[in-house]
Amino acid sequence: MKEIKGRTKIINYLIKKYNLKSYLEIGCAYKHNFNMVECEDKIGVDPAYDCDYKMISDEFFKVNGLKFDLIFIDGLHHWEQVYRDFINATAILNSGGFILMHDCLPTCKEQQGREKHPVVGLTAWTGDVWKAIVKLREQGWDIKTIDSDWGIGLYKFGALKNRTCVDSDGIALLSYKFYEQHRDKLLNVISLEQFYDSY
Repeated sequence: MKEIKGRTKIINYLIKKYNLKSYLEIGCAYKHNFNMVECEDKIGVDPAYDCDYKMISDEFFKVNGLKFDLIFIDGLHHWEQVYRDFINATAILNSGGFILMHDCLPTCKEQQGREKHPVVGLTAWTGDVWKAIVKLREQGWDIKTIDSDWGIGLYKFGALKNRTCVDSDGIALLSYKFYEQHRDKLLNVISLEQFYDSY
């Protein structure tokens, strides 16, 4: 039996607690997470693997006519793409629903590079997803980042908007050092225990 990762536990927790009925996964790859999600209606999108929509997410959002209760973004780990996926996802999120974004908390400079790095090897490649969270929070989106499973960005439909306390000029130019110095404030980091207590 496959190990149930933190992201899957969080997804299934929200589905069960809030009685969510529809699920969209952007970047389902080998379906390790997708197959363990316990939801009535599930749709997966990925350009390189067998799934419901074998296409890039930008194309999916153009042709999609459905709305969802929970949307999990785990596609291309470049901040611009994650940002676009989030904005597109907000337009098809049902009232009371959630958007989750994976790989928001890198643990070393190489891990958050634009391309996979040999040093990362057996751990994970987060890319610079964290920059998308910074940009969204600067625009006022109330996003929290759960300190679990390489970081899981969390947005709940209708959450009040708050500006981040740290301003940054030029999202693409933000350095890993800046991330290290301001991580918790920039990404509004909460522990797994805080997540369960609040949600």
